[in-house]
Amino acid sequence: MRKHLLSQMLNLKTTHKRFLLAALGVLLLTFGVAAAALIDDRFADGNSQNQNLANNSLRLFNGRANTVRTDATGSVAFDVTNAGGSEAVWAYFTNAGTPVTLGVGDKLSVAMTFSVSGFGGTGQDVRFGVLDSLGTRNTANLTAGMNDATFINDTGYGLQYYASGTGSPFVVGRRALLTGANPFNNFGDFATISTGASGATARQALMNDVPYTLSYAITRLTANETQIEASVTGGALDNLNYQVIDSSIAPQTTFDYFAFRIAG
Repeated sequence: MRKHLLSQMLNLKTTHKRFLLAALGVLLLTFGVAAAALIDDRFADGNSQNQNLANNSLRLFNGRANTVRTDATGSVAFDVTNAGGSEAVWAYFTNAGTPVTLGVGDKLSVAMTFSVSGFGGTGQDVRFGVLDSLGTRNTANLTAGMNDATFINDTGYGLQYYASGTGSPFVVGRRALLTGANPFNNFGDFATISTGASGATARQALMNDVPYTLSYAITRLTANETQIEASVTGGALDNLNYQVIDSSIAPQTTFDYFAFRIAG
């Protein structure tokens, strides 16, 4: 009897870790042309595993078998309490074989509205990226993280975002190690970009169950310069933004999916 009561008490004290997505948007601004929304997914169909780009529905893949996904009209929640590790979610925002290609003056923006609950302020990070599958798309949920041979050679830009601890809240990088099958296992696959860096220098905490929007924009300024901007807004956050410039004679110009990873 005492063991049963103790078990009940421990269960009551269990802190569930979950994150919720309420909107995902992808916007393309072509130089000299009005901005066009490629995707504005607000989960109106109540199904986060339905790919229907014409009707603003993205198929969200995830990487852990023990993550509990709960779909609802207007949102999808992922409970990672028993996931067994960090969880990743990714989605393809173009049809296969037709990535977005940025010309000079073009801008691609990806934004997600999210909330978290149960994540301690212990320096955990969110890793986010906009990449190109180069035609080798993963087409199923995985069981041991975002770890699959289809991610080898995927090019693009990444973001390491810290919502607690001390130090800079943002690190931006370009994927340089292309031989790995688990691009967000750590941020070592990405070469840090610091040219033209400006923006927030102190971390700001996220509160439980408060909606925030993470925005990530890639703008091709010239033939050899690409600007990457990141921001997180909502709640009491204040001027939490950052930008850098990637200078390269071989710029990254094609993209067809985004991914993010949150600590388990």
